[in-house]
Amino acid sequence: RQENELAERERLITAIFNTAPSLIVLWDVRSGTVSYVNYTAAQVLGVKPEDILELKKEDLFGRIHSDDIENVWEFIMKLLKTQDGEVLTHEYRYRKPSGEWRVFLSQDTVFERDENGKVIKTLNIIDDITDRKFAERALRESEERFRSAFNYAPIGIALVSPMGNWLKVNRALCEILGYTEDEFLATDFQ
Repeated sequence: RQENELAERERLITAIFNTAPSLIVLWDVRSGTVSYVNYTAAQVLGVKPEDILELKKEDLFGRIHSDDIENVWEFIMKLLKTQDGEVLTHEYRYRKPSGEWRVFLSQDTVFERDENGKVIKTLNIIDDITDRKFAERALRESEERFRSAFNYAPIGIALVSPMGNWLKVNRALCEILGYTEDEFLATDFQ
């Protein structure tokens, strides 16, 4: 009976790991290799799970963007000093075998220690946030274009609330109507 319950729990955990949308990686600190990886990680990276398990430390870290490698090493040193149950988060760029760069957000925790308390393995839950980063950058660029067009337009432009309050006015409107921005903002449109 206990064996059946244990087998069922193991199947459940395996199913959860393999259907999770995040990459789940068990990293062996001593060898610098991956000792477990879920199917999502293999799909995101475009390789077979066993290919990831065969990667050496140099291969894994050689795929981290050169601008991020120092921060990744500092993060690892910090992770090795954390308490059990503490989760640390970091972001880095990683080159897939196809050559495509992706941005990963990793939440890592100590998974196993040796008899002396040294970290042996870490559990890493990793999300591909590349699309989010592109969207954030596109939004920033769009906001900057709007701000620039608003501020430097040769015609008067204003943002007015539904209640008729001036929210923002550009320099041209101030010059055309002869009010300062503060004077506009202290009144309403009606």
